[in-house]
Amino acid sequence: MARASRSRWLVVAATLGGCGLLEIGTPEAIDAGRPDAAEPDAAEPDAAEPDATPIDSRVADCCLSPLYGGTLDVYEAKVLAPGGAGGFDGQGIVARLRFTSREFPDAQMEEQPGTPAGCKVWRYTRAQAAIAMPGLDQGPLLIRAPAGGAPLVPSCSFAPGGYRCPELATESTGGAISAGVGPFAGAAVLTDADVAYAAANSDDRYLEITGATTPANDGRFAIVGRVGADAIAYANPGFVAEALPATARHVNLGGVGPIPGVPDPGFLADDASVDLVHTVGGLGGIPAFTATLPTGSVGDSFALAPAELARLTAIPRDGAGFTIACAAADCPTSAAAITQLELITTDAPTAGLPPSAMPPPVTQQIVLRCSVVGASAVTVPPAYAAWLATPGVTRIQATFLRASPMQTGQPDVSALIGHAIVGYSD
Repeated sequence: MARASRSRWLVVAATLGGCGLLEIGTPEAIDAGRPDAAEPDAAEPDAAEPDATPIDSRVADCCLSPLYGGTLDVYEAKVLAPGGAGGFDGQGIVARLRFTSREFPDAQMEEQPGTPAGCKVWRYTRAQAAIAMPGLDQGPLLIRAPAGGAPLVPSCSFAPGGYRCPELATESTGGAISAGVGPFAGAAVLTDADVAYAAANSDDRYLEITGATTPANDGRFAIVGRVGADAIAYANPGFVAEALPATARHVNLGGVGPIPGVPDPGFLADDASVDLVHTVGGLGGIPAFTATLPTGSVGDSFALAPAELARLTAIPRDGAGFTIACAAADCPTSAAAITQLELITTDAPTAGLPPSAMPPPVTQQIVLRCSVVGASAVTVPPAYAAWLATPGVTRIQATFLRASPMQTGQPDVSALIGHAIVGYSD
């Protein structure tokens, strides 16, 4: 999504005085208007197929610049246990990094065209989602905390499927998968004598395995501990013990998501200083910049009342409008500039998958985002909630985010940092 920088957020805040504003992860999309599509049935899902206009082509048009934009969201997310009333399954850093172009499909509806405020909705076909959700390659990104110091997550670069942040020192081939014992009973263990695992490359990280003999051993799994200098335990209930073939690869990744069992205060302090460094690369459409955030202005960690948590795991699908609110005592105005609710659907089968899995859509995907400046409650109006009643939806990911904007110096690149609570509705 070509979203506004911090300066545009401040203009919106001054103009609207807290009216509706602004995705996590886990996916973002593009801000643009479709005034002719005022209701869900007015949108033609195949009207803007990606292959009709290559998204990486440069259009020679003086009046349509800039060509590229970006949405760079970094936050610590807590994931609700299924049902919303059973506490949290864990927390961890999520790096939602997406660059887009103006040739991406437009929003089907938006309350306040041309601003990052209010509600916006996109409908993607399967083919469009495969391009729009990962975004485009615009070069490496490094997120540091404290600013100028150690990486909060390892340097991130674009790969098929979007930006990923690998710990290069843990990248290796082969190894062996076995069952955990003692404090790691129930977890899987990867042992590889060629890798030195340490807190810096394993804590708040996921393990990615590709090329295993057993398909259930491939994927991304939260690392839950270090068994030894050459072994890590990770959460994969479906693992099968095996000696990985020499062609199999594995690497630890940062910024993927919550780690099971991690209690407060987590990995991102409210008073952290953070910066984000972009280096020119990929398509080369975004200049180098360093986005900064003063100490004490990260969107603070927050709590939601039980009834609000329950809504995040039971998002309505009847087309009725609804509100998710954070009490003033838990979400004071000074604790975050922006409050955002993002809803992402899938229509793929979810039977047998983990409760937080979001498989790619089979037919279409809805992305609905409502944001406000200077307020702690987000309302989804009926006209936007109607999109969630789209036939075939099997799961909705709901992310309630409290964040502060970072100054990127690029008018069409925004960066947000804060804390979020995530729930899933089946």
